Amino acid sequence: MKRITILAVFLFINSFAFSQQIGTDGYAPIINEFNVPLKSGLYTGLSPVGGVPDISYGRQYLFSIRHMDSNNNHQLQIGSSYAENDRLFFRKIANDLGFSNSEWLEIATRGTNNFTGDQLINGGITSSISGEVGAFLNLINPSKTSPAAARRWTIYNMTGSYGNSLQFWAYDNLDCAGGGLCSNRFTLMDNGNVGIGTSNPLFKLDVNGVVNINSATDGGGLRFNSAANSQIDSRNWIVSSDGYEYGDLVFKSSSTFSGVPSDVKLTIKSNGNVGIGVKIPTNKLDVNGTIHSKEVKVDMNGWSDFVFKKEYNLPTLDEVEKHITEKGHLENIPSEKEVLENGINLGEMNSKLLQKIEELTLYMIKQEKKTEQLKTFISDQNKIISDQNNRIQKLENKQ
Repeated sequence: MKRITILAVFLFINSFAFSQQIGTDGYAPIINEFNVPLKSGLYTGLSPVGGVPDISYGRQYLFSIRHMDSNNNHQLQIGSSYAENDRLFFRKIANDLGFSNSEWLEIATRGTNNFTGDQLINGGITSSISGEVGAFLNLINPSKTSPAAARRWTIYNMTGSYGNSLQFWAYDNLDCAGGGLCSNRFTLMDNGNVGIGTSNPLFKLDVNGVVNINSATDGGGLRFNSAANSQIDSRNWIVSSDGYEYGDLVFKSSSTFSGVPSDVKLTIKSNGNVGIGVKIPTNKLDVNGTIHSKEVKVDMNGWSDFVFKKEYNLPTLDEVEKHITEKGHLENIPSEKEVLENGINLGEMNSKLLQKIEELTLYMIKQEKKTEQLKTFISDQNKIISDQNNRIQKLENKQ
């Protein structure tokens, strides 16, 4: 940028030293067309044909350096308008006397600058514009010709009602997806998909690698929204009134923490407790609903086989009857009221039910033994009765 400006000043000074003076009293002559063969010198025009693109002011300056050979039209032209906007243009003509003028190219100055070709800038670009949209940078893709909206990328530093934010407006792919160190680093597709580590993102954010989310204030997190309702909220947070703590993962059907149980679909607490349909689980798994499973395995600390040990004191049926009459339920089995209020422990209840089955088995064994004894007794009695009948019959026959 600086080299172009210095060159322009150098040529301007040399023109005064070595070119002929045009006009009277040092004033530049007025011409109505810049697209004609001109001699070296200074000119001015009022809305001239072939003038510079800056038409903010009707009158324009023209500085021309013509080749010494009058048979050709090689020349360098530098022009601007009278306006105080510091816009400066140049063009080079290299044709015979039947020339065709080239387009004006803008030298890097204040205001809107339009460049053609690759621009190498050793340094930074600063754009400062006051107002609602703030500063912005437009990048033109010359390979895209139509429509105009489909061939540029715009980077905004949003201010005003937008706050201080950086926004990319891409009407064509913006990527760093070449070979070597740039391979698949970052891609912003014209459909809005963003890829990190992939040159063809299929989603709004497509990441090929590990995503680390952290924050110095609350530990970072993720929130996924569906329309107006937040479906998944994963943050290190504290909402003391709702019982949430740092590191909780919450799946909800609404974006607010209303405390309504139906809003909370799944909660994974930072202590490892999981709740399904339960807002704040107090156990490793709390489920408010039906569980459908092919199999459930329960680990136990003990079992009911102690009933079969010799030292076990099997209650008598009289004792069982007395407990039922007084309590309304079997001993060591929770009452209906306790079950409705507190539920049951599946493993513990199965163990207690087995205890009653084993006790009932012992009762049946005892009863079976008594039955066998009674059958033997009856058989013996029948034999005695039969012997007595035989003896009576013999006595009667003797008479």
